[in-house]
Amino acid sequence: MSGDNVLIGAAFDDTTGVDAGQVYLFSAATGALLRIFDDPTPANQDLFGNSVSLSGDNALIGALLDDTTGFNIGQAYLFNLLADDDGLPVPEPSPLALLGAGLLGLGFLRRRGTGGQGGSKQGA
Repeated sequence: MSGDNVLIGAAFDDTTGVDAGQVYLFSAATGALLRIFDDPTPANQDLFGNSVSLSGDNALIGALLDDTTGFNIGQAYLFNLLADDDGLPVPEPSPLALLGAGLLGLGFLRRRGTGGQGGSKQGA
C-alpha cells in the first residue's frame, strides 16, 4: 500500500496463460479497480505477481518463474502508475551483490543469537 493505492498480486491467475499471473491496483478509499497489470512477456507458469511492491508512482512486480532470460530464472518489472507502460525489466544484480545480501542476513541471525555463539540470553 502506498498513499491511497493498494497493489494485489494474483500469481496463479490464468487470464494470459496457465498460472501466468496478473496484478491489480485498487483505490484503498473506494475499492475501485484502477488498473490491471499483465506480464509483459506472458507464458504459462510465470507466476507474475508472486511479489509486489508499491512506492509512490512506481510498482515493482516479480514473476518468479519467468523464462525471458533463461529457464525459470525469474524477472522483476518496474511500472509507472501515471503512464500506460508495459513495464521495464529490472536488470539482475551482480552475483557479488547477492552474496552481500546473504551475508547481511547471516549477520542479522548472529545478532539475534540464532546463528552461533554471540547471542545473549536474558535472565542468565
